[in-house]
Amino acid sequence: MRVMDERPLKVVIVTGADESFAARVRGWATEVTSAARARGYAVACFDLGLSEATRQTLLSLGVQLTEPGWDFDASESVRANESYLRALTVRPHLREYLPGYDVYLWIDADVHVQHAIAIDWFVDAARTGGMALVPQVHHSYRHSEETVNWRAQRMFRYFGAASAQRTLWQTYYNAGVFALSAEAPHWGAWKTCFANGMAATQGELVCDQTALNEAIHAEKLFVTSLPAICNWLCHLSSPSRHRVTGRFFEPGPAGREIAMLHMSSGSKKQETFREFWQ
Repeated sequence: MRVMDERPLKVVIVTGADESFAARVRGWATEVTSAARARGYAVACFDLGLSEATRQTLLSLGVQLTEPGWDFDASESVRANESYLRALTVRPHLREYLPGYDVYLWIDADVHVQHAIAIDWFVDAARTGGMALVPQVHHSYRHSEETVNWRAQRMFRYFGAASAQRTLWQTYYNAGVFALSAEAPHWGAWKTCFANGMAATQGELVCDQTALNEAIHAEKLFVTSLPAICNWLCHLSSPSRHRVTGRFFEPGPAGREIAMLHMSSGSKKQETFREFWQ
């Protein structure tokens, strides 16, 4: 594994959104561009169907806009009815869409960046050539039969029974926030697994996270695991919120402040997060 030299890193922070995420992606851009400017990083957003008004807002904040294609062989039905899924197929191809950077940091648009220190942690972890990710592990997380079956069923459809069985006990990583160096081997392995999974489901199931977890474990790819506060999954455990400051913390009396709050899965509909979607 090669450690990058000491020259200033060229880093881009990336997301993707359509107009249904307009309010949130505007908030995301405000949060992220401030931190990016302070660090000399670029910011980019994949336009999956934004209005002209939203586009202009993002451009005024210095966000680079790019419209992706379909980078894997999705079915005609998916292409016609679920064009927002390009936010998943584009992720293993960030180097091709945005060439010239040393590190790529993806942050889903439904992530509230409450403390920019997490950006530093992700980038620093990726400097080693590994992949910075957050496993779906925390003492307050509640993994229901539904959430475990979601993983296993997708793994079965993509890669068969052996992979589905392994996902029940192997570390499972969330792909909503990750950092990866340009020269890391993960890109190619992720693309291969994703293409194989799409082919196995005739292009009907688009799941970058399933493909990424298979690539990591099958190819024994190096991962630096960051703590849950760097990608807090609200559908697994609702955070605590300070009644005066409004800041989010881990649940419990000794909870740490959450750095990145991910309004994952059905948690987007919770009253706690309504302000982020208006």
